[in-house]
Amino acid sequence: MLNIHFANRFEALSDMLIRQTGAASRSVFDQDQVIVPSAAVKRRLTLDIARKHGICANVRFAYLAQWLWQQAGRIVPGAPDQSPYEAPVLVWRLFAALNDAEWARPYPRLADYLERADPVMHFELAQRLAGTFDQYITYRPDWLDAWARGDAVDLGTTDSSAGADQQWQSALWRRLAAELGSDGCHPAAAFVQALEAPAATIDSPGTLPASAHVFCLPTMPPMHLTLLQLLGRRIDLHLYVLNPCREYWFEVVKHKRLAYLAAHGKAEHHEEGHRLLAAWGQQTQSHLSLLVDASGESVIEDAHFAENPGDSLLAQLQNSILDLADLAPGSGKVSAQDRSVEVHVCHSLTREIEVLQDRLLALFAGPDAPAPGDILVVTPDLDAAAPLIEAIFGTVPRERVIPYTVTGRARSDVNAPARALLD
Repeated sequence: MLNIHFANRFEALSDMLIRQTGAASRSVFDQDQVIVPSAAVKRRLTLDIARKHGICANVRFAYLAQWLWQQAGRIVPGAPDQSPYEAPVLVWRLFAALNDAEWARPYPRLADYLERADPVMHFELAQRLAGTFDQYITYRPDWLDAWARGDAVDLGTTDSSAGADQQWQSALWRRLAAELGSDGCHPAAAFVQALEAPAATIDSPGTLPASAHVFCLPTMPPMHLTLLQLLGRRIDLHLYVLNPCREYWFEVVKHKRLAYLAAHGKAEHHEEGHRLLAAWGQQTQSHLSLLVDASGESVIEDAHFAENPGDSLLAQLQNSILDLADLAPGSGKVSAQDRSVEVHVCHSLTREIEVLQDRLLALFAGPDAPAPGDILVVTPDLDAAAPLIEAIFGTVPRERVIPYTVTGRARSDVNAPARALLD
């Protein structure tokens, strides 16, 4: 059964996960399967479980694409342990193809570039292509199916270079399929067929895990959602989803978009709703809409929404988003001591981080000081900020040291010798 749990707070979803795993009647030797979006969320859940039970043990954390491939390997005959389409593996097959001058000769646009490029440039192109094909596999399975048949797809443009690139990319996909002994269809197609077939071997004990928990994924490709739907027919599958609004907000659009729709007579059922949701919540809106559309008779929905009980500006803003009721200009009540929402204008990223450091030191020195582990700092460009964070937070006198860690960077970016070896 597929169970979807909605909540507007991370803590509520964490509590639900702990209750679900703790209530499961199973052998003590069976692991709880928890799929997470990042190492930071894994760390947070590990600590939450340990605080509740005194220890976090027998919990197996994984990432969604990796976990789905492992389940495919359990029921699809001949499936390898690791996906041959993962970028670090695929890059070497692509590199070999790009060094095959005979294969590239029918495609002048590609052949001209390869002829002028050295082996390092060939490898860099192979790396970019590996990432591109990974995106095709995840978001454009219809393209891959058409290319496998030798058909072209409508790219929505008349640019001749795009058409030329499609020719050699489709030929490259067919070459990869021949080398891997597949039919060129989406790699998950065999998994889908196995899950849809009434095969008794799938339901035999030990073939698939009895249950799994997918926690707080900010987005999910349609193919992965399809696989989770099918798996929900075979196992007890729980999805924990952050939803900032308890109302139906999937038709809200930005003011300019609403005006455009109204001018063309297409504004029916649309509204601005809440300006922040309409402007900044589009990715979450799309993700939740897919989940709601996927809900059927075999889906159980469970919602736990809680208002912020405070009277701060942040609490007013959160509650207005929760109720889809936009705050009128000037209606927010702010006391002189309210620092729940602050805007700091800085002239550079370096200065932003310096101000952040000063603000954190002030928090730690004030009343009801949080612990360093209670604080999360987010940034839109981690690669640009990481060296500045190290320079500012890592070089202060002992009395001003703040414990911190930077998560979300590739190991090869953090480990300088590994980066040099890969380069």
